[in-house]
Amino acid sequence: MNIISVKDLGDFYSVTYNGDIKSNIPKNSTNRDYRKVQEWLKDNKLTVDTLEEKKDKLLILNNQKRVQARDKGLEITVDGITYLANKETVQGFAVLRGLNGNEPIYWKDKDGKPHKLEEEQQKNLAHAMKNIALGIEKIYMQAEIAIGSLTKENIDQFDLDSLWNNLGA
Repeated sequence: MNIISVKDLGDFYSVTYNGDIKSNIPKNSTNRDYRKVQEWLKDNKLTVDTLEEKKDKLLILNNQKRVQARDKGLEITVDGITYLANKETVQGFAVLRGLNGNEPIYWKDKDGKPHKLEEEQQKNLAHAMKNIALGIEKIYMQAEIAIGSLTKENIDQFDLDSLWNNLGA
């Protein structure tokens, strides 16, 4: 019988052989079938990640998505003008707001055209940008919690992208 596929189920491998014959092989180096599975994995240049390794990879990917979301930003419209809210503009807005107090400031829209912002517009834009920053952190934390609760049975079905895709919705 030839091995067709191997699935890591913790204490044992679920092995499918040709003819759709399945067998559970305990992870025991003295077991002849276990050694055959290890050989098959090596020959096919396959590795089987443990649950913790899969979780670690998802946590790293989640952090990368967080950084990308902060850097990329999102378009927001305030008083009919569309701005790009990203890490730099949020930080820059906070600095300008602190320096100018209630004085009008000029803010570039997504196309680079400057617009004079009165106090109320400044507040609206600052509020919208704060909500975006909070939304990014909320999704990041939701994903961290979800990843932490994953099990061997459901980790392969977890879709991190679907959580992050909600950010732009």
